[in-house]
Amino acid sequence: MTDVQWICLTILAAFIFAWSAWIIWAVWQASQKKQAAADSTEEKQEDDLVVDVTQKMAQAQADAPADDAALQARLKAGTL
Repeated sequence: MTDVQWICLTILAAFIFAWSAWIIWAVWQASQKKQAAADSTEEKQEDDLVVDVTQKMAQAQADAPADDAALQARLKAGTL
């Protein structure tokens, strides 16, 4: 092969390598974006669950404060 052919082949190989690297990078970025969205959704669901449980606990405490007082009295009296 002549020098010109080697140069052309080298340039072609460099373009193929760069194109392949770009495709791999684009696929990786899409994967990262998809995973981040999934993680965000899961975290939001967990946060919503924590808020829901906390609100239910607060509501139960507000609905029956006497139960807590009675329990505290029994604990102090040692009759639990």
